[in-house]
Amino acid sequence: MRRDLNKEAGISRLLAEVIMAVVVIAIAALVFTYGRGMFGALSRNADFEVTDANYFVNTQPPHVFSVAVKCTGNVKITLQTATVGDQNFDLGGVSLDPGSITGRSWTSQVRIEPGSKVTVRIAGTAEGMGAIEKAVQIVVQG
Repeated sequence: MRRDLNKEAGISRLLAEVIMAVVVIAIAALVFTYGRGMFGALSRNADFEVTDANYFVNTQPPHVFSVAVKCTGNVKITLQTATVGDQNFDLGGVSLDPGSITGRSWTSQVRIEPGSKVTVRIAGTAEGMGAIEKAVQIVVQG
C-alpha cells in the first residue's frame, strides 16, 4: 500500500527548516555571549581620559593648573606627571582603579598668554603593561 505524503499530518518542510535555523542562531548567540564574558576578562585594556584640564592665569602669580583624570580601561594605572608646555607637574604616583577618577591642582609662576592653546600631557604606567600617555589641547583662561 502506498502512502500519499500530501495527506499526512504534521508541519511543512519549509516551516521545519525555519524553526531549525532559529534554534541554531539562538544557540550560536548563547555560545557567543558566554564566550565573550568568559574571555573578555583576559583582554587587558590600559586607557584613561582627561576629563578636565585648566590653566588659569591670574593678574599676578601664582597661576593655577588643574587636571582631572578617569581610568577608562580595565587595568589599574599609576599617573606620574602632567606637562603643560615645558612645565612638569608631579602627580605623585597616584593609582587609579578601573572606573575611578582623580583630580589635582598646582600653582605656577609661569605666565601663559590667556586665550592661547597649550598641550597638556599626562604620563603614567599601566599595571603589567608599561608606559601610557595622553595629550589634550586646552585654551588658557585669564
